[in-house]
Amino acid sequence: MSAGSLTHDSLTLLVPRFGPARWSDAVAAMTVSAYFTALVLPLRTDFGSAALGVGALLTILTTGRVSQGRVFRLLDGALVVFLLASGLSIATSMDPARSLRLSAAFLPALLLFVIIARHLARPEGVRLLAQILSTAVLVVGGMLAHAAWAGTVGGPAALVAATGSPLLLVPNDAVLLALIAPLSLSLVLSRGGRAACILGILSLAVTGTVLVVLQSRIGVLTMAGGLIAVIVLCRSRRGLIVLTGLAALALAADASQGFALVGKFGQMLDPRVALWITGLAMWMDAPLLGHGPRSFGLLYAEYRDALSLPAWLPIDDRIVPWAHSLWVEALAEQGLVGFGALLVLMACGLRAAWRSFRRSSGEARTLRAGVLAALVVFCGAATVELTFVRQWVVVVLCTLLGMSAPRKESP
Repeated sequence: MSAGSLTHDSLTLLVPRFGPARWSDAVAAMTVSAYFTALVLPLRTDFGSAALGVGALLTILTTGRVSQGRVFRLLDGALVVFLLASGLSIATSMDPARSLRLSAAFLPALLLFVIIARHLARPEGVRLLAQILSTAVLVVGGMLAHAAWAGTVGGPAALVAATGSPLLLVPNDAVLLALIAPLSLSLVLSRGGRAACILGILSLAVTGTVLVVLQSRIGVLTMAGGLIAVIVLCRSRRGLIVLTGLAALALAADASQGFALVGKFGQMLDPRVALWITGLAMWMDAPLLGHGPRSFGLLYAEYRDALSLPAWLPIDDRIVPWAHSLWVEALAEQGLVGFGALLVLMACGLRAAWRSFRRSSGEARTLRAGVLAALVVFCGAATVELTFVRQWVVVVLCTLLGMSAPRKESP
């Protein structure tokens, strides 16, 4: 498939030909765009969820029967099993109302998965999603730049708070931008047009700068891992040039701050270790179903104080709502049932993304490489930072899973 063909197909998602399938593709594209806009901007009304609900209904009603291969049926099944396991854990939670309320983000994310998997998982849809997400990165960068220009003082945390974005609550939420970086690089390497290439480069430059300014070690490592994965999958020399340029930009930005980020990498012991030990202690008291989704913050102080952790281990004395590890969080809050369901879901997602990548060629293969790389580094970031307490984590996971599962529509 040629680059010109992919560009043409991307345009037809917004200016569709006659026929219900094309119109539903256009509705899906506009719905996803509206939803991500509402997620990023500090709006007073939640029109994004309303748009997502209406868009999901319209796309389902105007879509014919959807057929799919065995690998993608397994992904759908794994998602259903994970949701059932979560429901069971909520029902047996120590605080069912809290668990249900703080798990509400899964509903719009599930609708997002359905829309993307049905209408935007083909190469032209993946390209469009990469463009939407890369544009979102520029918007976030612009909001942070405006906050800095306005004279915000108090370091990275104050800068993030000044944006007012519902997605950015703490500096490490910048990991969101790092997870989008592989998709942005796929735009640069796919040679799908000058505009897409420029968008990808700008997104990568903004992401690198933001991660340094906010001093996010996890974000920098996630971005670097994602870009390297895309370069390896595509065997791209051009990608190496882009990576080298980004590394130079990051070092220059950090030098302007007195190498504050580099200094953080020298800290060998991290308070996360104490959080993980505490989370494992919680799991041992409720090994099968856990204490209930989003219950870590309720139990952390009690378990931390009961463990008598060694004095040389850094301990966070603040109120900590999550375990800074999605895997430990799943064990503590949902037990072996929820942890196993999450592992199966991620394994099926990675398998689907790998199968889509291997079956593609040319420009489509480059785009699929971006999706696969993003899923891989999502798993890495999940080990040391991510949490389902954060809405964007749920949204990004379902978006990547949807992009990994192309369907073939039947009349």
